[in-house]
Amino acid sequence: MTDTRPFDPALFREEAIDSETAKLNDQLIQLLTGEPEWWIVGAAAMRAARRRGEGPFPPPVMSSRARTMTITGKDGNEIPLRVIAPDRPRGIYLHIHGGGWVLGGADMQDPMLERIADNTGQTVVAVEYRLAPEHPTRRVLTIARLRRRGWFGTARRNSAPTP
Repeated sequence: MTDTRPFDPALFREEAIDSETAKLNDQLIQLLTGEPEWWIVGAAAMRAARRRGEGPFPPPVMSSRARTMTITGKDGNEIPLRVIAPDRPRGIYLHIHGGGWVLGGADMQDPMLERIADNTGQTVVAVEYRLAPEHPTRRVLTIARLRRRGWFGTARRNSAPTP
């Protein structure tokens, strides 16, 4: 039997939102109100401003532990991977940065990724995928290609990501 209503609509009502989440949402709305919209100023301009720390958020903090490596994609393009490893890696955590397929970057969350690596013992691999609108969304999905190429198995066997 196929469920035609896979999501319970009650889960999306205002009263179903956790109070801490609602408070954070309100704070973000206040913080971002009046800021330029990326679709008006352009994605590239918004990305550059974010890297400079313009707007409500500070510039990204780069980790001295992180290294960037590249692998070759299916169509010959280079795919940058940001790698942060703990002292004794036990596995791999794949991180896909946020930004709605338009903003953000693999190197813009290093402190958080360091905490993940240190607290879980996982080597963090953050994929720098191609962003819209310059690249159609269907082309930014590189994860299946990485998996199909066996990259994750190789990295796990070596305890550190090496393509």
